[in-house]
Amino acid sequence: MLTFKKKFAAAFLFLLFFSITYSIVARLPRYAAIDLTTPIDNALPLISWFMLFYLLAYILPLAAFLTAETKQELKLILKTFILMLLVASIIFLAFPVAIQHQEITTTDVFSRMLIFLRRQLDNQWNAFPSFHVASAFLTSLIIREKKSKYSIPIFIIAFLIIISTLFTKQHLILDVLAGLILATGFYFYYLYSLKKSKRVSSTFQ
Repeated sequence: MLTFKKKFAAAFLFLLFFSITYSIVARLPRYAAIDLTTPIDNALPLISWFMLFYLLAYILPLAAFLTAETKQELKLILKTFILMLLVASIIFLAFPVAIQHQEITTTDVFSRMLIFLRRQLDNQWNAFPSFHVASAFLTSLIIREKKSKYSIPIFIIAFLIIISTLFTKQHLILDVLAGLILATGFYFYYLYSLKKSKRVSSTFQ
């Protein structure tokens, strides 16, 4: 039986891999800057307190790891998230969309948090696809597949994370759509791999 400690360790391993990979890719030189801004993006307001939901994206994937029932399944969830990050990183470099951050003139605590985030953690790159969106949506899909009683609360949190990327002006609508597509693709990869592993296990029983 999997313990909470093992599940948390796998989630922490992914967070560590994400932090290192994401930071390195964000700081690599770009020789072009693609602008995907739409009129809808320009019309959306900057709402700094959505930072609270935006930051939840860093811990929400833990919920997916906690649903694992076997060691094999835990490894598959870890593998799926890592592969999705690697594919996203390749796209970040091959299709360098740059976010033109809206100037923040307010001085409330959430505005200061957003300024710190932009300066230290999440610069204008690594925008398309939105990995915040992809990881949150994939987490909600995995938990939904488990038919967990937490499916609806997790979906609501994922939805708030997704719209927070727009209201904090950290992503554009097309970044969000690309993140949803990326997550859906890797969800089907997860389902296929899960069914395949179960067939192999039943064969040797």
